[in-house]
Amino acid sequence: MMASLAETAADGTSVRLATLRARLVPPMPGSVFWGWAGPLLVTAFGTFLRFNRLSVPGSVMFDETYYVPDALGILRFGVEHNYISNRNALIARGNPHIFTSGGEFVVHPPFGKILIAAGEGLFGLNPFGWRFAVAVVDSLSILLLARIARRMTRSTMLGCVAGLLLALDGLEFVMSRTALLDIFVMFWVLAAFGCLVVDRDRTRAAAVEATARLPRDDAPPRGPHSHSGADTCTGPSDVNVAEPSAPASLSPQQYADSSVATAHVCLDPALSSANRCPSHTGRGRALKGRNEQSPSCPIK
Repeated sequence: MMASLAETAADGTSVRLATLRARLVPPMPGSVFWGWAGPLLVTAFGTFLRFNRLSVPGSVMFDETYYVPDALGILRFGVEHNYISNRNALIARGNPHIFTSGGEFVVHPPFGKILIAAGEGLFGLNPFGWRFAVAVVDSLSILLLARIARRMTRSTMLGCVAGLLLALDGLEFVMSRTALLDIFVMFWVLAAFGCLVVDRDRTRAAAVEATARLPRDDAPPRGPHSHSGADTCTGPSDVNVAEPSAPASLSPQQYADSSVATAHVCLDPALSSANRCPSHTGRGRALKGRNEQSPSCPIK
């Protein structure tokens, strides 16, 4: 019977842990292959859109007039360098002689411009070169978003749909083909959010594992003797009845009516000292014979 109780308690605990795990950390859907293949296919499609005719238009667009010469200054001098006012025409022709003396007034962190400078260093001072890093980072953003959405929704299809929406968004498409800093900011914010989502799942999984290691409240007692209550011994084997002999000056009846204690000690080693049956004192509590032994403690 004890084994049956233990198996029932273990089954109940397993069901509760499985329910908790399914609620906090639902399993990832589908296969690992499609979990990567789907987002990668969407990313490849978005990458094609971004790199197709990336050098068109062939002139300096919008705030490229600031970031392209700043990146070129970092490439040549290590820092942003002051440049002439009519620089756009020279930059469009690939002429790098646009700098004057002194450093440029810096209003943005340099890392985005360092990435633009990397493209200029690889492909030269031309529209494809200064837009290359932006297109690469935005293509990676599509993959990030698809994977993050898949993890949040537990659906590979929804993750791919989220990546496809980003790949086809008009504003995102234009920004990903222009040498501006906005795409870099978006990428790192999206990456940080993805790290938070992964950390959430790992923390919840650790919490479930910690819960599984906690002692069960409904576990059956351990030890050679069973225990059915906090103050009740369950059988004659749990009780040791001490019958001290009456003093010579007292008759057996007088001794039974006296306030001398009769010891009732539960011997179950699995019980704590706080739950063992205490020794009871009081008038009329002495046993009057071995035939009157009770299998349980008299005090509830």
